[in-house]
Amino acid sequence: MNRNFFDLRVLAVISAAIITFSVSILLLQDTTEAENLAYDGLPRAVIIDQLYEDVPRDWFHQKASDIFEAAGYQVDIITTQNVTVDFYKKLPSMNYQFILIRTHGAEDNNDDSVTLFTGERYEEDRYIPEQLFGQVKKGAPLQQITFGADENNSSAWVKVNDTYSFLSTPVNVDMQTDDLYFLITPKLVNELMVGKFPGSILLIGGCSSLENTSMAKSLIERGASSVVGWDDTIGDYENDIIMLQFLEETLINNKETKTAVDLVMQGYNWGDPKYNATLKHYPEF
Repeated sequence: MNRNFFDLRVLAVISAAIITFSVSILLLQDTTEAENLAYDGLPRAVIIDQLYEDVPRDWFHQKASDIFEAAGYQVDIITTQNVTVDFYKKLPSMNYQFILIRTHGAEDNNDDSVTLFTGERYEEDRYIPEQLFGQVKKGAPLQQITFGADENNSSAWVKVNDTYSFLSTPVNVDMQTDDLYFLITPKLVNELMVGKFPGSILLIGGCSSLENTSMAKSLIERGASSVVGWDDTIGDYENDIIMLQFLEETLINNKETKTAVDLVMQGYNWGDPKYNATLKHYPEF
């Protein structure tokens, strides 16, 4: 073979390799730049509304989003159908600094652990290993549906602390449903959640979400900085308004968690007297 022809072939192969490598570097740079453009550095918040299918409140989403955005957060909203077991497994890795959960809460009388409802209907042949190991359970919520006057009639609304409105003539009806849902347990948080929360604050607006510290302790060990929730049953209206007030105190007025909890509970004298729930925080400072 002609030596010059061989040298040219070698040179061509080397040149092609260099070109391919250069293109790869450019593609990598383009991908990295695209990722950097997609993330603008703003802190992220999420509203997880498992109740939305049964008790939809778009005005709550709007008010909560307004507060988050005024504090500089990007906001995502996840509603009932997407609040699944698998979603909760991945939640720590989603990089949310503030997590607001509007949900049914329940204490498991068998082991005194706090559980949280998903929006996923129970099926016996799904999540079989998780059921066997107690990482998920099944439950039916006791729902309180609030009926009121014409919501378009402004005279039916009254002010709370000159900030938030609710119907002045609500009628509460407790309804037990036979619909079963999957519930997540502290064991799922401990054993199946992926990644760590980035020092997140979790505000869990569900009945008895802090009746004991079983769920809150697991969330803290998973990387959360604080967990706020109720120690007993709370009405859905009271829950929503208190959560909005807590958001404003922490994100707009820059109050520490303990101070914000104390402030919103000091002003709570307008709700249904049958609810004796107190907003709590964990860990206690």
